[in-house]
Amino acid sequence: MKISDNTRGYNVSGINRWLALGAVAGPIMFTLAYTILGFLRPGYSLVSEPVSGLGVGANAFAMNASFVLLGLLIFVGVIGIFRSMKELGAVARWSCIILLELSPIGAIICGLYTYIDPDVYVYDHF
Repeated sequence: MKISDNTRGYNVSGINRWLALGAVAGPIMFTLAYTILGFLRPGYSLVSEPVSGLGVGANAFAMNASFVLLGLLIFVGVIGIFRSMKELGAVARWSCIILLELSPIGAIICGLYTYIDPDVYVYDHF
């Protein structure tokens, strides 16, 4: 089913609209995640410390999951946006998709692989 957008003069399928929302929802979710988790970590400063630092230590699973979810949402968002841009030729559209997918892939990698310095972080599992 095509949804007509009379103000723009082209048709965008419903699935492309839902996919494109990932490009909006992902950054909003990620901003909420690092803001909340930053306030939950004593001594952490959102201004002077990197966001990826929340991916190690307390609440690390939640931060790493938000990195992965950010990457996945932006990944599908980029696909939805460029699938609906019929004005671009196929080569230009796929070139844009491939280049813009590098950032979400980086976010997913950031969530899956974390650096733990054994001199700084000591874990008691016993």
